Amino acid sequence: MARPLLKQEDLRRPVKCYFTVRELALIQEKAQQVGLPISTFIRETALNKRLISIPPINAEKWLELAHTTSNLNQIAAYLNRKADRANPGILPVLEKTLESTRQAISRIRSTMIGQDK
Repeated sequence: MARPLLKQEDLRRPVKCYFTVRELALIQEKAQQVGLPISTFIRETALNKRLISIPPINAEKWLELAHTTSNLNQIAAYLNRKADRANPGILPVLEKTLESTRQAISRIRSTMIGQDK
């Protein structure tokens, strides 16, 4: 299913800015340290948002958990499509288990990237 379109005020606008070679190299280095594209790094920094640096090992594990969460979502969607054929009493139990597992994975992912503080 496609994502809903963003409202006009939520669309991002391009901004052109100039940096010296030295400034751009420094910005690129800092953006790379926190694992962000340059444009995101500049936007987040300019808006005084907290930048989170994800250790490489955690980034790999974070992606693995993202795949696990995706698989859980696929299982939930499958169960919802087949709900009329499944044992009706088991479906709420499975949905509750899937949701609690999804929440646990979300908490683990947040801890791994330092968002639990």
